[in-house]
Amino acid sequence: MAATVAVKGTIFVVRNWKQITIGFVFSLIVMAGLLVGMQSSQQESLGNINSPLGTANVPPHIAQWKGLVHEYTTKYGIPEYTDFLLAIMYQELGSYNTLDIMQSSESAGLPPNAIQDPVMSVNLGVKHFKSVLEQGQKAGVDFATIVQSYNFGSGYLNFVASNGGKHSVELAQAFSLSQSGKLGWGCSDWRAPYCYGDYVRP
Repeated sequence: MAATVAVKGTIFVVRNWKQITIGFVFSLIVMAGLLVGMQSSQQESLGNINSPLGTANVPPHIAQWKGLVHEYTTKYGIPEYTDFLLAIMYQELGSYNTLDIMQSSESAGLPPNAIQDPVMSVNLGVKHFKSVLEQGQKAGVDFATIVQSYNFGSGYLNFVASNGGKHSVELAQAFSLSQSGKLGWGCSDWRAPYCYGDYVRP
């Protein structure tokens, strides 16, 4: 009986091999389409969450942290700034090799690169950005001032608010020079004599 069933099955396959092959190929195409669709949905779940200033065009060593940044921008209620903060990360980090990927140590009152945990760095970095964002909006300064304040600290918000409310390189230099003098800082690199922070951020 089993032999008869096997023979009939073989005959069926031989007679209908074209239809069976077409069906198999069609099934593979459908499965591939489903997988691509799932992958696209997963990418869109992060890729569509862009900055109000556009999508960040950053190299792979920065883009790899997008999921982590998105997690914390969502936690702090500012997911629309995910891409913008990736750009901030690139500005802060460049190609420098450190696990303080958002350069959060100094804003937390610690020595530079004291934080060597990317999760802690992003958590503190996003929290710091939200703080200067809210303070800047309240002070009525422009967004470029808020961007600069991520690096300079919230004192720059009040400085700009008292000087027209709009960031400029000249104001950033004046603030940097003032802070350098107060702290007794000197430098001999490209920033000199503006040794406090990075005055060309926005």
